[in-house]
Amino acid sequence: MRRWLRRQFGLLNPLYVCGLSRMERKLPVLCYHRLLPDMPGQTKSCMHIPPTLFETHVDRLSRLGFRFIGLEEFELMIRGQIRHDKRAILLTFDDGYKDLLLVYERLAKKYAFRATVFVIGSAVGKPGPLLLKSLDQPASEHLARHEDLWTALDWHDLRALQGLGADVGMHGHVHSPVSAIDPQEFRRQILKDSEAMKAALGFRPWAFALPYGQGESYTRQHLQELVARGFRLVFSTHSSRIRVPATHLPLPRLVVQPDEAPSVMCRNVFGASDIIGEFRRRRSPELSLQTWSPGKRPVERRVPRGTDR
Repeated sequence: MRRWLRRQFGLLNPLYVCGLSRMERKLPVLCYHRLLPDMPGQTKSCMHIPPTLFETHVDRLSRLGFRFIGLEEFELMIRGQIRHDKRAILLTFDDGYKDLLLVYERLAKKYAFRATVFVIGSAVGKPGPLLLKSLDQPASEHLARHEDLWTALDWHDLRALQGLGADVGMHGHVHSPVSAIDPQEFRRQILKDSEAMKAALGFRPWAFALPYGQGESYTRQHLQELVARGFRLVFSTHSSRIRVPATHLPLPRLVVQPDEAPSVMCRNVFGASDIIGEFRRRRSPELSLQTWSPGKRPVERRVPRGTDR
């Protein structure tokens, strides 16, 4: 019945909007960026929340009964190969700054916390601040006082995080929309970063978070390149939860906004942004998750005429 209603009326069906979607199995993935203390005022130079606020997020989720899972369990769950846990949640961090080291070990011990870090290949271990955009005055003042927190994680840091239960994935060779990169150059970058991670951490990455992550920032051809090079999980930033079992790549994540209140974060975890995120996802390039396997060419999802995808 639910499938018939959704097929006939889509996301505009009031019955679907008003509660039938609650019957579906969903899995939330939160996307964080920076954990910066002592930021003087509001800044648009980076996506950040204070470490104390992040701990409040983790504490709230823990009190609600959520269990922080890793990538391997996450993959099995979204493929329907293990039982869905309605209180499972995956936490991810994009860009790979050293500020994550401020809280990770303490939270791992206190809350059985674990997360996945998506790093920029060309930035790992690079000395000096990693600047992804020009800084406004509050960010510049913070950089002057806490330059170490604006530096990218190095391989030693990543090994230490692995020892605390963290998973590591890729966030591109450079922080730019992959749609702006020639597919052959993109393939070369993937292979280079994969070999570097294999040499440093002992494995080739198989999870990728698309920089920016909205529909215009990637194409189906770039998704195909990722899958062909062994990436089994690809994440976007379409703000909705993942329907289980999942059917398409990329997988949506709930992007945590600067200074986002715990109540707002929790509403999104329970589905407040699903309708808008699902609408954006359906308008973006996708690949079928049901029919591909490593070494098998993925199947494209049809896009309606008149859309340049």
